[in-house]
Amino acid sequence: MVTQVGVASAQVSTPLQNSDFKGPWSVVTNTQGKLCVADRHDHPIDFNSTWCSDFIGVEAVRHWQEQTGTRPVTKFKQVPRTVYIHDEHRDENHHGSHHGSHHGSHHHQTHRVYNTISYTDYEPVYTSFSKRYNIQEIQFGDRKYVYTGGEVSPELKAFLSSRPEENIWVQLITTEGETWNYEIGKNTVKAWKQIYSNSKVLPEVH
Repeated sequence: MVTQVGVASAQVSTPLQNSDFKGPWSVVTNTQGKLCVADRHDHPIDFNSTWCSDFIGVEAVRHWQEQTGTRPVTKFKQVPRTVYIHDEHRDENHHGSHHGSHHGSHHHQTHRVYNTISYTDYEPVYTSFSKRYNIQEIQFGDRKYVYTGGEVSPELKAFLSSRPEENIWVQLITTEGETWNYEIGKNTVKAWKQIYSNSKVLPEVH
């Protein structure tokens, strides 16, 4: 049962589960003998909405990470070191036929080498969380429809099928009082025209 209410709240029944809808996003599909289209928006909340000829489902899930600790890790780094190499070169100079003298020439060379050393560092540990929100209100601008599941009313079908083929914003309010604005893509809006202006039940395609 869907009833139109001025500007107020709308209750939305439990949405179709992911396993019930396997079609592509924003494309009309034959799902369990019904015309359906699914829309998705994943930032900052993962919104999935399913619009079928006889059902509307909205699901909102938030995913995030939090640092829950640190852990020690072994890391390696290259440390430069200068090495001195001593070379001695001897030149022999002869003075006369019986005496000679040796003069040494000393050379120092430097080379840079790198040693690999290990050390202990600490890095953060993150844990992933997700939270599923139950939607109790849905509103299109100043138009709102109370939906408690089951057949979609002719009034709501007429509203959805008459939308211009452009993106449209909806406002979702959770049972906890949080409000999320969700933009539905124009291809989904275009699909509404096909689904809700001619909502015949189709045989399942095999």
